[in-house]
Amino acid sequence: MFYRLCANLCRADDSKLEVSTLFSTYQQACAETDIEPIPENVLSKIIKSLYDIKKGRPKIGEKRVYCYSGITFKVERDSTIITPCSVEKHLTSALILSRTLSNVNLIMPSDLVTNGNIVMKEVKLDFQEKLWNLTIRNKSISLNKLFVSKPFECTAGSLGEILHIVSKIKICKGKLIPNKQNLLTKEICETLSLRGDENRKAETRLRCNSCCQALTWCTTGEICKKCNDQLGGWTTEDTCDSQSVQIGQIRDDLLSIFQKIFPNASPEMQTFLQTKQHILTSNLSHTSLVRWDKSTLKLSLNSWSKGAKVYEDFRDSQIFQLPSGRHLRRLKNRVTQRPGINDECLEWMYNTALANNLPPWGHYGGIIHNEAKIQQDLVINVKGKSNELVGWIDTGEEAHYLNVLGEKGVNQSLATVVLQLTFLGN
Repeated sequence: MFYRLCANLCRADDSKLEVSTLFSTYQQACAETDIEPIPENVLSKIIKSLYDIKKGRPKIGEKRVYCYSGITFKVERDSTIITPCSVEKHLTSALILSRTLSNVNLIMPSDLVTNGNIVMKEVKLDFQEKLWNLTIRNKSISLNKLFVSKPFECTAGSLGEILHIVSKIKICKGKLIPNKQNLLTKEICETLSLRGDENRKAETRLRCNSCCQALTWCTTGEICKKCNDQLGGWTTEDTCDSQSVQIGQIRDDLLSIFQKIFPNASPEMQTFLQTKQHILTSNLSHTSLVRWDKSTLKLSLNSWSKGAKVYEDFRDSQIFQLPSGRHLRRLKNRVTQRPGINDECLEWMYNTALANNLPPWGHYGGIIHNEAKIQQDLVINVKGKSNELVGWIDTGEEAHYLNVLGEKGVNQSLATVVLQLTFLGN
């Protein structure tokens, strides 16, 4: 819809266009193209956002009529045919990112700077299909929700109208928070400032992982609907009252409260209680969204390694919120297990010994060989984009090639026993 709106309207400082005339023309155009028109009040907000104009009620003749000041109908459009090779001749506020024989990717800098980088709007033009789309922060923007049509004409006028629309689309800034250092969340935390004013005024803002990126034309604030719904519980400096606790002070306040209630509690117990308080007050739908502290992870991993079934029963009792077994399994398997002695495993053992201040004589010892019965089964191990079947007998590449030469063929069978190598220090 905006594509046609920009095609038929233009800025004119001394002109006035009646609201009723524009809306009736818009309804007639929608009827000819079988498009359902939007309400008049929504169209009015869109026009004022798109052309930076105001609606007034001047006196025309003997009556006062609602008019838009500063726009009028276009007399003609630039119908110069453009191709991927001639796009740069018609660019004023965008740059070419990449180009092929049928596609052109353009980037347009916005007014926002996050973490020292300018937020870019990426426009992809498909000259073969005559379609275009918009991407902001690596997320494709739904043009239908912005009432923008995807088809475009391969003309200079059409390109200028698309770039004008993109320049007027506002980007979600996120929710303002007082302090970034004491946040216990997995949401996107950014330092945001305006382009050209980075050193004077920078704000810490929070966005949800499913942020819409682009604001609708009728949005009056600076945060999208999804961020507003999911981050509605955060308290900011501007909206907090005398009875609320600010995010930047919550850690010190909790420590003082816990010290009064539990005067003999250890620092580890106080950290554990802070984590539980964060889970209960954040309304998190799942414990996988929690950022666990190191002491809780270390204790949970130790308990889970001694008995996974007992740990899961204790976790399911809902007495304490604890990390899931799947999360602990990822922490435990930091070193890829391969047949034989791995250099990565030895390096990890050495670094762990140094971190725990193990004496030099503890670096020497012996290796204990043991075997454990396992159930015959195949498991798909996903590593990036590749999948691997785990469960076959695996004694290393050298032993595998010797078996192939001896048996004159490849025979795969499921493993029933796993070999365990344990290092016992002095």
